[in-house]
Amino acid sequence: MKRKKQDDIARLVVSIREGRTSFEELIRLYQNLLWRTVYQIVGNRHDAEDIVQETFVKVYTHLDSYDPSRPFEPWIRKIAVHETFNMLKKKKVRRRTLERYTQGKARDNRSAEAAPKQNRLVRRIHQLLSRLKPLHRIAFTLYYMEHLSVGEISESIGSKPGTVKSYLFRARRAIGKELRMEGVELQ
Repeated sequence: MKRKKQDDIARLVVSIREGRTSFEELIRLYQNLLWRTVYQIVGNRHDAEDIVQETFVKVYTHLDSYDPSRPFEPWIRKIAVHETFNMLKKKKVRRRTLERYTQGKARDNRSAEAAPKQNRLVRRIHQLLSRLKPLHRIAFTLYYMEHLSVGEISESIGSKPGTVKSYLFRARRAIGKELRMEGVELQ
């Protein structure tokens, strides 16, 4: 199934290169995936839209460098992550949503009083995540929010798997240390 999809995308790219198919078809196929990934990292709708738009500009201008024998999704995701990293370096972008990561993670009694505590925890993790180095934030988000493997993250950010594991370890350690100092333990 994956191979068929890869073959279909490779044919689409060749067709776009030859001018037989509109680039809009590629945008239609990957816009939601890229937007979701970027938004999970930057947490801002406007910034995510700008980054995705810039990503497609880069994809269009560098489409000739894509190797159709290789999977397309990691190639386009790498461009999106690179654009995201560039924006994070240029400006402080706050992370806004970590609910999926924190749901069920905090040790609490699940009583009526637990909901406000959980909301405070989510807000606090947002603050802590926004303080991480950009590559640590990107690795953390791709792993915990986008559920990518270490290998897929490695390919997306252009680092070795061991380096990605180090980024994840450092991100977890930094967030965990701050939360422990505040009396919160994550499972």
